[in-house]
Amino acid sequence: MQGIKSEKMDDPFLFSIICVFNNENTLNEYLLPGLEHQSLQHEKIFINNSMGIYPSAAIAYNKAAEMAKGSFLIFIHQDCYLSSETFLEQCRYYISELSDMGIAGVAGKRPENRYVISNIFHGSPPGRAGHTITSPEVVQTLDECLIIIPKSLFSKVRFDEDTCRGWHLYAVDYCLTTRRLGYSSYVLPVKIYHASNGDSLNYSYLLTMKRLIQKHKEENLVISTTMSNFYGNIPFLLQILRFYFFWLIYQSLFFIRKKEPDYDK
Repeated sequence: MQGIKSEKMDDPFLFSIICVFNNENTLNEYLLPGLEHQSLQHEKIFINNSMGIYPSAAIAYNKAAEMAKGSFLIFIHQDCYLSSETFLEQCRYYISELSDMGIAGVAGKRPENRYVISNIFHGSPPGRAGHTITSPEVVQTLDECLIIIPKSLFSKVRFDEDTCRGWHLYAVDYCLTTRRLGYSSYVLPVKIYHASNGDSLNYSYLLTMKRLIQKHKEENLVISTTMSNFYGNIPFLLQILRFYFFWLIYQSLFFIRKKEPDYDK
C-alpha cells in the first residue's frame, strides 16, 4: 500500500483524501492537479490497485481508513477534478453546520424525485449531472464518486465488505445503514468534474443491489440511486428487465439523434 501524506496541521476538520486507483495516468490528469493547490492542508492516502490486489472498494477503503489521521475521510475516484482551490474549505464550511451528518457527497437521490441532485459536471463533453442546489440537501443515497464521512463514525460503522463485494453501491449501503442509526445523508452544493458519465450499471452492480434490497427492504421499500429506483416488493428479475427496456429505448433515441443530418451546414 502506498500512502502519500502532506504535513499534518492542528485542525479539527483535517481531511484525509483516500483514493483507490488502477490507472496512474488518470490519477495524474484529474485528481492530483485538483488537490495540488487546495487552500487547506490535507492528508493523502492513495492505494495502487492496478494489480487487482483488492477485490472490492469496501475492503480497500476500510484498510486505507485505518491509516487515516484526519477527522473527516474523503473517499474519491481517480477521475475526479476538484474545480476550485477552495473546495476543501467549502466542504469544511458546510459540514460544520450539519450536526446529524453521517455521510455527505456531491450527487444523490431521493425516491420522491426523478432527478439526481448535484452541482457537478461529468462526461465528455462535460454536462450537468443533475438538479443544482445552493445549500446542503438531505437525500436517501449518494453516488460513490466523492463521499465524506466523519472518522469518529467510520471507526464504528465501516463499509460492508460482505454486502458490497465489488466496486459499486458501498456509499448507498452506508447511507441506508447510518440512517437506521439516526444519521442523515447530504448532498453538498459544491462543484467537481467527474470524467466518467456515471453509467456504471453492470452485472456486478445488479448482484450488489440484490443483496442491498435483502438487507434494507424492511426499512426501505424503495432504494433510490443515481442510476435508478429499485423496489423491495417487486421481483428483482422484473426490475432488471424493466430497466434494460427503458435503457434500450434511450440508447435508440440517442443513436437516432446522433445520426440526424445537420441541415444548417
